[in-house]
Amino acid sequence: MERQVPVGYAAALLASFLFGWAITPSRGAYSDPAMTMVVLGTLVVGWRYIVDFKGRLDVIPARVLAPLVWACCLGMAFTAYNDGEIIIYPVKFWETGRKAQGWLLIALIGYLPSMLKWIEPRGVRHFRFAFVAVCIWLAGIDTYATSPTPRIDVWTVQQQGAAALFAGKNPFQEVHVGDTGPRTAADVPYVYPPMQLYITAPAYKLWSDVRFAILAAAILLGYAIRALATRFGAKELPAIIEDGPALFIWCTPKFFFILEQAWVDPVQLFWCSVFILSAAYNRRWLTAVLAGLVVGAKQTMLLFAGLIGLGLRFDIKQWAVAGSVALSTFLPWMIWDFKAWKHANFDFLSALPVRPDALTYITWVRRKFNVEIPYALAFPGAFGVALLAAWKSKKTLGGLTMAAVAAMTVFFVINKWAFANYYFTLLGLSALAAAAALGDSQEPEKSKAS
Repeated sequence: MERQVPVGYAAALLASFLFGWAITPSRGAYSDPAMTMVVLGTLVVGWRYIVDFKGRLDVIPARVLAPLVWACCLGMAFTAYNDGEIIIYPVKFWETGRKAQGWLLIALIGYLPSMLKWIEPRGVRHFRFAFVAVCIWLAGIDTYATSPTPRIDVWTVQQQGAAALFAGKNPFQEVHVGDTGPRTAADVPYVYPPMQLYITAPAYKLWSDVRFAILAAAILLGYAIRALATRFGAKELPAIIEDGPALFIWCTPKFFFILEQAWVDPVQLFWCSVFILSAAYNRRWLTAVLAGLVVGAKQTMLLFAGLIGLGLRFDIKQWAVAGSVALSTFLPWMIWDFKAWKHANFDFLSALPVRPDALTYITWVRRKFNVEIPYALAFPGAFGVALLAAWKSKKTLGGLTMAAVAAMTVFFVINKWAFANYYFTLLGLSALAAAAALGDSQEPEKSKAS
């Protein structure tokens, strides 16, 4: 019998591909080519969101899909290899990074035999994936050596926050750095939730650079997504199908730009991936704990964890566990100085003006028609999409995760700013949804954390 793959897998990977390409032309700032990719990605996500309500399982032969996934991975990696400005604040040539990219391309070519019906030993598949991970790790380390002090407030905020923590001071009180965006004020506080401090502080202590924690999270993210695909039977499919969701993240053309700039999104994506993986293994209480950690990872992640929890029909005890875990990540800082914490994590961000260079529909409409769309529409729009999906959509992990992608997409593309890191989050969540979609052919209750 010919092996089949749910169409939801292909649709989610296509969305991931398009959101990754949206970053490529202008590094996540507004441009018309980038906006085209955003429109296409939104359409794919919206189409899949609507189709999932029907509960019909459409499939595609694995032999047809595998070459397309492989070509996309090669195309993205080749684009990154030829990108002379993938690192934008270099102090030296990115030599090791370029060599690692070359070895990555060779490793990708190594997937070809499995698409020609050669049955690979399981060990070969594990080794090749580990080799790709090593290439990413080496290129990531050289990214930091090549760009040791990126001129972006994201990195400075995290560095100063970790330094304040080890000095026994409150980062939410102490950190005030210059805004490297359009604003000229030196008032940017530690805008990330405390969870980011807990993750990056050890890297700062050991290597004097918080970005090593972000690189580690990116590697673990790939492994978690691959484990999810394996859980849903991908080891019986061509290797590129099993590894594809992780490779779409690692091979996206601006991956090392994301790492250079110290954007925190690989960390929250890692928590999302282990959250969904736990649900796939029906670990009820662990899933609730991880839901709380996802909420604690970044302010916008409440939307993701909340939708999944509603879709999985968390009971009152699970919600209590998730809420307690999330609160515990914030509570010490709320007690220490509630006002400073609230200002850094909420008030400051809420007061920031609309960015004229943001890659959003708001920017497009303003530029083309000189009309302002209220960015506040993002909130009811995103929560409406999430609640409708939790109530009506089919209850597989693939359907729920793709619905979460839809909600996050609405929240980002109709808001006052969205740049490279936001679309990296969308491409990562889409890749996670692809791996989860491999379980769509199973009975819904097998995908529930209950």
